[in-house]
Amino acid sequence: MLDLWRKLYVKSEIIRAYSLLSPALVLVILAMAVPMGLMLSFSLFTQVSMMEIDYTFTFQRYIDFFQKSLLVTLLIKSIKISFLVTFITLVTAYPVCYYIAFYVKKNKMLWLVLLTLPFWTSYLLRVFSWKIILGTKGVINSSLMNAGILNEPLTFLMYSETAVVITLTHAWAAFALLPLYVSLEKIDF
Repeated sequence: MLDLWRKLYVKSEIIRAYSLLSPALVLVILAMAVPMGLMLSFSLFTQVSMMEIDYTFTFQRYIDFFQKSLLVTLLIKSIKISFLVTFITLVTAYPVCYYIAFYVKKNKMLWLVLLTLPFWTSYLLRVFSWKIILGTKGVINSSLMNAGILNEPLTFLMYSETAVVITLTHAWAAFALLPLYVSLEKIDF
């Protein structure tokens, strides 16, 4: 049996690839899929008290969730914002990565470091910095009011879907730039 496995391993690239990937795959399953599965399974049970769970199978939590129109509205709004952020992030990151992958001949690493340099700061710091830019007394509103273009601050900039989309797009751009660049770099121009 061991001899047969050794022959298959030597002959098949797929078996070698999966055997090399198996430790990482097991780790991903243990670290991500198992907790998500546990969360899903616990959502199908009833919580009697803080530490006590009734293990009778029920869809009551989901029924209660979808009967509350506010929660359904928030779910739809969250899904809409997530798709919008993903789309805008891809639309803004793709041309930059395309340019670096196909047109930059020297110092590609320097370009990538300069692109990702802002993302070396804290996530919270980057998110809160948008408040300084988009706030009612922020950079944009103050500049427009001092220039005489506006009489009062733009309210849609802060605490709105627009602000959330802008902030999350900036926050997730780093996670789009490098994978896109690596994918484009492997394409034969």
